Amino acid sequence: MPLNTDVITQIFGRVDTITLANAACVSSHFWFVAKQENMWEEACYSLWPSTMDPGIRQLISSSLGGFRKFYASCFPSIAYDDSSENDSNYCNEMKRLHDVNTGVPSPSDFLWIVDVQYKNKPIFSKFVLGIPYANNFPGWFSESSFRVDMVNVEEEDGAEDGLPTIMSVDKVGIKDGRFWEHLMDNIMLSWIVINRRTGQAVNLSSWCPLAGQRHSSSDSSFLMRFGSILPAHEILPCKFVQCILEMKFRASHSDNGSLKIVEVSMHFEDKTGDDV
Repeated sequence: MPLNTDVITQIFGRVDTITLANAACVSSHFWFVAKQENMWEEACYSLWPSTMDPGIRQLISSSLGGFRKFYASCFPSIAYDDSSENDSNYCNEMKRLHDVNTGVPSPSDFLWIVDVQYKNKPIFSKFVLGIPYANNFPGWFSESSFRVDMVNVEEEDGAEDGLPTIMSVDKVGIKDGRFWEHLMDNIMLSWIVINRRTGQAVNLSSWCPLAGQRHSSSDSSFLMRFGSILPAHEILPCKFVQCILEMKFRASHSDNGSLKIVEVSMHFEDKTGDDV
């Protein structure tokens, strides 16, 4: 006797998204339940709290094909393949989008969504419409290297909700590096960019840190790098660029060593390490 749809819905509402996607392949009945938009909407809220904003919810539902499609587009990390076939597919897709959406993209077309997790729990969420300062200083924007700042310690107090104190992890302190290793193993960053003109969304982050660096043995700051490799030969002299996402933490000098996120930024580098 097949399970009641309401029972299956209750079960699917308690599993992770990978299990949900696998279950959809079992039968047409499971597929019908697993494709329900409200399940993927809740999954997006859990992974990306920024998507709970009413404006972003409306954008995803009306322009990006819904939450199930949004999740499928933004959960995987970008895997750059420089084979000739994939290069050709990429160029054809860019040409198609250009034909459908004529005109030069404007900074206001883009929406940036950043979410940070510590031990699979959200600790920082922010979204920004457009590219900061691009419209106010058009000459500066067109002539300078590309950069987006989501957190700037000079403008904000930083974010510390949910982050551990140094002494809660490493009783010795930060000198032997164990605390920073703990952060590297437990921090995840998602950086989604939405092109509102083309109705596309992609996650530019590697999720897990690719590298980490203490500024010095006596410094209380630590820098993590995330990122991806993007094709660029259609718009730049180089074949690809590195999308560098940086997150900087700073520890206070209090007894417990409370920690704050003081910088979250994006920039691009070519293969020689020069900013583009």
